[in-house]
Amino acid sequence: MHTIDLLRGKGVPARTTPGRVALVMVAAAIPLLSGAGMLDRYLRNEAVISMQRQEIAKEQAAIDRLSNVIKSKESLEEKRDLAMTTLSEVSSCIGRYMQWSPVIATLAENMPAEVILTSLTASRKHVTIKVSEQKETGKAVSVSVPKRALVLNISGNPLGNYDKAIKDFRDHLESSPLLGPKLEDIVVSQQIGRLGNDEVVSYVMNCVFEAAF
Repeated sequence: MHTIDLLRGKGVPARTTPGRVALVMVAAAIPLLSGAGMLDRYLRNEAVISMQRQEIAKEQAAIDRLSNVIKSKESLEEKRDLAMTTLSEVSSCIGRYMQWSPVIATLAENMPAEVILTSLTASRKHVTIKVSEQKETGKAVSVSVPKRALVLNISGNPLGNYDKAIKDFRDHLESSPLLGPKLEDIVVSQQIGRLGNDEVVSYVMNCVFEAAF
């Protein structure tokens, strides 16, 4: 049987050979394999990204917790510094103030039963004293410091003799563990006064405290 090619080789399909089939299959497989590889890499990257996001979330949570701890620590440190500053200020000036409650309690505990306290007055004035500025040089400087006094008016019946009771009272105050170290002197004077319409014997006890600095 004869085949006549009227189209002169342009219309007859090329013969299919095993090599050509294999070449076609390889050419078709390349995009598929490339796509499969890209898909695999994409999926792997997605898994890695998901894991990294989880790690980042954990780290951020830890940072937030530490941030709160740091803020709390800083707040406590600020309160501590404020308290230390306050204590330092109190320590530096506490000697310039007198706590009168224990003083009055000591007076009440030692007050003679046969007399009465008619008035109690506290006073303060500033005096200038010289203190050593430096131990090495011994140089003295003048400073102004407060000096306090407590004036007690004590009365009794004019017919009575309260000299011993007042002297004992003075001795008790001077030997008191609380007042004794703070007292510079106790000056007592006697006079006749009046309590309402009654004439009474009156003692004025001036308790002078050491200058505080």
